[in-house]
Amino acid sequence: MESLQHNKSNVCKLFAFVAIFIIILLSFASLASAETTCKRQECTITITLHIDFSGTDNATIQKWVQDIESIWNGYTFGACKCDVKVKVDWRNIGTASCQSNYSSTSTGRHCIHVSNATHVTIAGNTYRGIMWGTSKSGSSLAGYWGTSMNSPLPGVAGDIHDAAHEAGHMLGLEDEYNASTGTYAPNIMGRTWGNDSKPTQAQIDAIVANNCKGDNAKCPEYCCCGNDKIEKNVGEECEKTSDCTAGANPMCISCKCYYIDICGDGNVTGKEECDPNAEPEGCDEDEKCNPKTCLCEEVNLTVKITEPDDGEEIEQDEVVTVELDIESAKDIVKVEFYIDDELEEILEKEPWQWAFEAADYEPGEHDIKVIVYDEDDNEAEDEIEIEILE
Repeated sequence: MESLQHNKSNVCKLFAFVAIFIIILLSFASLASAETTCKRQECTITITLHIDFSGTDNATIQKWVQDIESIWNGYTFGACKCDVKVKVDWRNIGTASCQSNYSSTSTGRHCIHVSNATHVTIAGNTYRGIMWGTSKSGSSLAGYWGTSMNSPLPGVAGDIHDAAHEAGHMLGLEDEYNASTGTYAPNIMGRTWGNDSKPTQAQIDAIVANNCKGDNAKCPEYCCCGNDKIEKNVGEECEKTSDCTAGANPMCISCKCYYIDICGDGNVTGKEECDPNAEPEGCDEDEKCNPKTCLCEEVNLTVKITEPDDGEEIEQDEVVTVELDIESAKDIVKVEFYIDDELEEILEKEPWQWAFEAADYEPGEHDIKVIVYDEDDNEAEDEIEIEILE
């Protein structure tokens, strides 16, 4: 059995005119049933109390629910610290009692019948609230609460958490106090007042063990990520980006270090083979670094006439300069310039450009062709057409 435990022995004296016994009845084997359910999703374990209330109004119920959830939330479970959330799924089923011989009449749900009196009297004893574990309903807990649940106590400062204490029984915990000896353990199951009216880690571990089974009762190793401690034994490399120091442009994602490939930043990282701004850029002698992909590409000898434009019209008094764009991994040794298939100029050193006077050629269309040779006797050519005006 259970009741609201008072603070110290002097509080009991203040209640001498009321025969309040601080005894809560509790006897059940396990809460692995529908009344209290458990479900883990990723790194959060949610334990839900399914409770029917009868004999009171919604506003009163909501205050008790708020007390339960505020006291039992904010804790973690396991070495990787999975969040443990306690939720209350409640219903107000009206004025008719959901109790029958101290057992719940609501299938698969805890049942609390609220007395109109400030206290409830059971078997001649007076309680602010009481929970019964009955063999008739297996693991189901049914309770009688008075309207004084969570009300202030004379001589006791701060909030009173009777509802949260009673919820502890629904979560599978026993009382940790002895009113006759004035012994109250410093936790929510030992006292309902003061700074110590909170769950201990051992109690959190116990409610997970009581209500969660299989995978629901586990906190996976990957949940260690985010606890400000690098657990290398589970493959963590970082908790924050500053932990990643093996390369440029780091990011810590899901406790793994990633180094972002930013082509052109002067660093050869990740899947990059080269970087055009690195020294050296990273490619072999006969390769060139692609400035868009930072991958090394074999360079074939190519040439393109960039001046004049293909099809350009040229006045007779103009001097035409033929300019080239040459790509090669090897040294260029010779460039030949042709007009209408007639060799006009041979260059064997830079700059690779040739100028001629338009007046030296008849008006009309003319072909300009260049042939480039590298040191390995590879060659490439390009050709355009111009028109010399009359």
